[in-house]
Amino acid sequence: MHILLPKIYPASLPGRYTFFLLGPIKGGGAWQHTACLELKRLIQQEPLQTEDFTVVVPCRWQADHALAQYFIPGIPRDVRQTDWERTYLEKAATDTCGCIIGWLPCEDKINPRNDGQPYARDSYGEIGEWRGRMMCDKTLHFCLGAEEGFPGLDVMKSNFELALNRRFTIYGSLDETLQKAYEIVDPA
Repeated sequence: MHILLPKIYPASLPGRYTFFLLGPIKGGGAWQHTACLELKRLIQQEPLQTEDFTVVVPCRWQADHALAQYFIPGIPRDVRQTDWERTYLEKAATDTCGCIIGWLPCEDKINPRNDGQPYARDSYGEIGEWRGRMMCDKTLHFCLGAEEGFPGLDVMKSNFELALNRRFTIYGSLDETLQKAYEIVDPA
């Protein structure tokens, strides 16, 4: 497993498979950490049985993070994080062996977002953008899951189904969402 952190632009991404973790960071708990470990477990199974994949994580984890051994080294570029995210969201969505994994946990009760901004505000916009892009390009690789009770989930599901003119599944657990991403990159 390789983990790409914000503003690092390697010459190429290591690994055959690329996943982008889209969802709340501030106030969202440590779901990205859990997702990395679960993807590692899934991809080590048959038929893939590999560690050769990259998880693009938009968290600003430091060198003392528990998963630091997997960080892709590099010198960060002086760019906006949004620009960096757009680059790797595009790669994950369009790569035959890639997938955007959207996960919407409820706001953490112990460590909620505390900067005065609404919880998950950027995630709502990003998910709306990818819903719109999926209307025009049916080949994009995107899966979405949400914890029960996430605000606006019923409207989000309805909007996806109306926009795509088909049933759209929003998975009810992080494990189910990651399993679907695994199936997208390996549709055996």
